[in-house]
Amino acid sequence: MKKHLLFFSAFVLSLFTANAQITITQSDMPSVGKVFVSANDTVLSGISVGASGTNKFWNFAGLLNNKKDTSAFVSPGSLTGSSNFPTANLAISDGDANIFINFNSSSLDLLGVYGDFGPPLGFTALKFTPAQKHITFPSSYLTTFSGTSSYEIKYAAAYPGIDSVKATTSENYTSTMDGWGTITTPAFSNVACLRQYKRTISTNTSYTHMIGGTWVQQGAPTIDTTYDYSWWSNTKKYPLAEIGTNAAGTVTSATYLFIQTATGIEEQAENDNIAIFPNPASAIITIAGLTETSSLNIFDITGKLIESTYLKNSDTPINISGYENGIYFYEVIDKDKNNISKGKFVVAK
Repeated sequence: MKKHLLFFSAFVLSLFTANAQITITQSDMPSVGKVFVSANDTVLSGISVGASGTNKFWNFAGLLNNKKDTSAFVSPGSLTGSSNFPTANLAISDGDANIFINFNSSSLDLLGVYGDFGPPLGFTALKFTPAQKHITFPSSYLTTFSGTSSYEIKYAAAYPGIDSVKATTSENYTSTMDGWGTITTPAFSNVACLRQYKRTISTNTSYTHMIGGTWVQQGAPTIDTTYDYSWWSNTKKYPLAEIGTNAAGTVTSATYLFIQTATGIEEQAENDNIAIFPNPASAIITIAGLTETSSLNIFDITGKLIESTYLKNSDTPINISGYENGIYFYEVIDKDKNNISKGKFVVAK
């Protein structure tokens, strides 16, 4: 009888543990060197964010993989535009823009974005004033925070009597960890998670600057409200899923974590004397530190060999401008057919 009681107690405890809520801390966040590939569902059919509350199961196994995005977390100083964000200690290079972050034991804050916003702006730094809180630590069920932030874009104009145009956006946001339970996506099954619900009210105002005069507001401000849901875990270092809706409840975006480390290629530490740079890269990479002629093999995340070439015993540039955004693996083979280095790099254009 005692053995049966012990077994029953252990069984009940295992059920409770499997369904217990989690707490998100700073250690559950990404750090420099982490690379994540997200899959985007661009069809957005039949998606529901599900209910809030305790011990929930959110099933997103039906999300589609229509497009992939790569986010590489890097040191801010390695990115163009970093001088605009002197307090950044973490950054994301995702191929379209560089996102600068201040990361500490109490919160992860977005400082702003630097990227090419097209004509007439071109390469521009958008600074969030004050920084936008993305998540606070520790976070558990019903943890909340709120804040305001704004940013401005400004450019020269050549209209009669006008020399400049600007647009300001003010954001008022509230965030609540409104649920806990487990989540299933096409990539991961039954992962313990917390759901973050964030509402953002954006007020957008346009102005023109008269030659020799002052800024004049153009029309009434426009107001837009968005609702974003993120599912966080203690194991993946990145949201397992992110879904956005508008004020009418219509899903406007849906992504899920596709891969956190590549499969199909065994990873090992690089030879201390051999390095690849830059990483992330967009057009050219260089393998440095070689002392003799070697061969280079490059693989995609499925393990497929996509390029094989010879390297001289000095820095040799490799053109990767034709590669799609994503994670790639390489191996360096010496003249005696020994594997002298393995590693990975990210293409982010």
